[in-house]
Amino acid sequence: MLRNTETSYGCVSIVLHWLMAVAIFGMFGLGLWMTELNYYDKWYHDAPEIHKSIGMLLLFALLFRLAWRLTNPHPKIVGGHWERLAALAVHRSHYVLMFIVLVAGYLIPTAEGVGIDLFGWFKGKLTLHGVTKAIAIQVKQIGTGADPWGGYRRGFEGHTTLHLSNYRMKKSGMLGAVSENVELFLSIEGLRTKLF
Repeated sequence: MLRNTETSYGCVSIVLHWLMAVAIFGMFGLGLWMTELNYYDKWYHDAPEIHKSIGMLLLFALLFRLAWRLTNPHPKIVGGHWERLAALAVHRSHYVLMFIVLVAGYLIPTAEGVGIDLFGWFKGKLTLHGVTKAIAIQVKQIGTGADPWGGYRRGFEGHTTLHLSNYRMKKSGMLGAVSENVELFLSIEGLRTKLF
């Protein structure tokens, strides 16, 4: 069964729990290993990018896990009064600590205004005027919420600047004599519909 019941956790909760547990321990090991890297090691630049990307996936998984927990019943806690209180306090403190660590992991690298490259998913190549160049678009979330049709929407925006001289367009005057740069704007809207 996918969903939780009052007597047991469902498959979604169990799989999320163990995937996140393995990933968090793996991230801890990766973080310790990265402290030993020197500047000339081939993983010096790649390992932190992998660490940040996995961290962002963990943050998304945690948010999904919290939403799943709030929209599903959960098994009743057994034991004495103090045992139930202690179990509830430990469980909630795990959520709070995971959230703090993952949000800090987002805020630290983005404090300088540079986005986190999520496994290169928002990097690509653009061909203009017969010239192909790699581009990266820094994407930020602009809004979330329920829509009137019962779905849930999340919007993202990003932009980058294209230098026309990189695409052999400046000399041709294709966009006018004074044009040197073009701003490229990207808007993405994701829609989640009800599963059940």
